[in-house]
Amino acid sequence: VPTSSSAQAPSPATPTPGPSLSTQLRALADRLDRLDAELAATRAVLSGMTGVASEPVSEIPGAFAQTGAGASAEPDEWPLTEMQLAYLVGRAPDASGVAVAPHYYTEALVPDVDPEVLQRAMTTLVERHPMLRAMVTESSTQRLAPDAAWTLETADHRHLDREAQLVERDRIRAERDHRLLPVDQAPMMRLLAVRLDERFWRLHLDLDLLFCDASSAHVVVRELATLLRGGELESPVNGNVFAQWCRDRAEVDRTPAREFW
Repeated sequence: VPTSSSAQAPSPATPTPGPSLSTQLRALADRLDRLDAELAATRAVLSGMTGVASEPVSEIPGAFAQTGAGASAEPDEWPLTEMQLAYLVGRAPDASGVAVAPHYYTEALVPDVDPEVLQRAMTTLVERHPMLRAMVTESSTQRLAPDAAWTLETADHRHLDREAQLVERDRIRAERDHRLLPVDQAPMMRLLAVRLDERFWRLHLDLDLLFCDASSAHVVVRELATLLRGGELESPVNGNVFAQWCRDRAEVDRTPAREFW
């Protein structure tokens, strides 16, 4: 560390700031995408990435382009955060072929379910919360899908005895509690309603946490329960607050912070 002295020491060259963390993560995503072109969970986003690692990104169809904070984007798109980019990179399989993603899963035994009411309730939530309609673009940004239609899945297990129903419950749980949902299709949320007898249903809800954190997932579950009971929800916040936060954050000048640290 330089100290003051009577002799004039030469000023060290000011280091040139390196690429930001988000740019480095995007570059890593590019390389992983090219190596894992057949990754099922992101098949549409990663389709056509069959080139070798030395190929320019622009020459690989469907590749994630590097988009720094200053890169231009469509008005309805905004940058992924560093955390989201890390989640996206983590979806690629490791050396043993295992791919994981942050995933929320819950199930509940509910009486007297009306599938039509349940469908309307979930549609209300998707329309109410913009980030439930979010998807990843080929340029590694995020946008709201214009056609984020949501359809309830149902199954009838009334013909199965208690033991067989539990076997099916465990199978569904193992299938859905950690799966990878396609990042280019919205909403990244699934709900299966299984009819067990003349009164009770088991609801299996799973939600990818790329666009929704665990706390927000609890909000979705709480609001779903309110709607199923016939209750009313508070007025939603106008606009996409998260998207605006991301845009504002990208415009912040971090030079003083880099110089300080």
